[in-house]
Amino acid sequence: VRTSSSLIGSLAGYLKQSPARLSTCVDVLFKGLENCTINSNDGNGDYHDKLEALTIKAISILCDTCRSELSSYLLQLFNVLNTILIPGSNVSSFTREKLVRSLGFLIESKVESRPEEQGTYVSQAIDIFNNFIQQVISMPNEQTQEQRNYIHCLLTCISELGSALLPSDESDNSLVLQKLPELRDFWQRDPLQVRAKILNLLLQVLNNPVYSRDSGFVEVSCLIVGKGLKLAEDEPFFLKYSMAEILNFVLDQIPKADLPSSLPFYSYLLENLVNQYKDRLTQQEFDYIFDNVFLKYYEGVITNDPDLQQTIINFVNTILDSKPSFAIYSSYWESFVLIEFAKLLSTREKFTIVAITKFWTKVMNNKKYTEADLATTRHQINSIGQQLIYQTMFGLYHTQRSDLNSYTDLLRAFVAKFPMQTKNWLTIVLPQICSNNSAHERFINKLQITRGNRAAANVILEWWLECNQLPTL
Repeated sequence: VRTSSSLIGSLAGYLKQSPARLSTCVDVLFKGLENCTINSNDGNGDYHDKLEALTIKAISILCDTCRSELSSYLLQLFNVLNTILIPGSNVSSFTREKLVRSLGFLIESKVESRPEEQGTYVSQAIDIFNNFIQQVISMPNEQTQEQRNYIHCLLTCISELGSALLPSDESDNSLVLQKLPELRDFWQRDPLQVRAKILNLLLQVLNNPVYSRDSGFVEVSCLIVGKGLKLAEDEPFFLKYSMAEILNFVLDQIPKADLPSSLPFYSYLLENLVNQYKDRLTQQEFDYIFDNVFLKYYEGVITNDPDLQQTIINFVNTILDSKPSFAIYSSYWESFVLIEFAKLLSTREKFTIVAITKFWTKVMNNKKYTEADLATTRHQINSIGQQLIYQTMFGLYHTQRSDLNSYTDLLRAFVAKFPMQTKNWLTIVLPQICSNNSAHERFINKLQITRGNRAAANVILEWWLECNQLPTL
């Protein structure tokens, strides 16, 4: 079975040119999938699970490769979907999700026909998921773990449908390009209220603390809401939520969430949001987001959790890559970011070290800066440079050898951008870190000679080895 299903998947490109053989293969695969589910209670559960996984993978590959050729199977896939999504059916979540993705591939091919046809199929699929979820959450008793897993699977199915409907390579053909304006107008209007149905369903599920505090549900909800954020603004897609809708969703859910496990998902969603809408977002709106998502929880939650510290640093790093002015002209930049992020340079957590040294390197060396941005940040670094060098060298001195490279990149940036100031700052702070004046003097002199090039790495390693009384190179 493994060999034959793999062979069928490998032959997808050939079968695309042979409709009769393609239909025969698909029929056989669906029959095999049916047999797996019917016979799953015969004592060979593991065996049938493996067959089921192999079969659905082959079906998915064929549906992806032969989208237009298999569009006549849409009704059959809907019938199969209605059967395998029934609560308690002997089908794995993997199979359900893969089948929905397969269905999505065929719906996506309908881009060549009327937008209303594609929209009707998408709406029909969402109604199926919604109806099954309503059956479970309307039960009077508290949901079991199995029921929670079932609801999570159905939400993942919505995400899989969205992934399958992302524009494919075939979207470049002339027929599809002719239909784009019509399709764009249809999904902007969304006459079937597909986006509203999905968002209302997510809000209904997350209104239950059991789900709003479960990072798995937060993750899949963020995947759904943010599915269209990496597409061009004029790209037609059924899951394109507006900036206001996404912001309201995040700001509404954050207070209900278990932040240690869920904040990274909301933060990543906001990173994509800022990237997409950076030309529309105002400085005041950015500050409001930063305050209500991060600052409000910094002292009580984030400061005690290295993973969340890394999350907030990565968020700011993304902003510095996308639109640095949001960060450096924020009302919280000097009063919070520079102060707190300077302290984090002496952290002992590996991933925080990587993120925080990357941050300070970006602050000093950023190709997205305007001349005004550059002048502003240079002035700020000059003002706090001695403190930054102290925290950097303190962290470097106490770190593991495997983490030296992160500090190396930062020190190279200091020497390249602030050569004379860095020499003075090092002369002042190094004696405060350890007593080895001869090593400090050699280090400063050699580091200046490198002018921030790659040779600085060996100079930094030699200083670290000598000051930690380890064998030198």
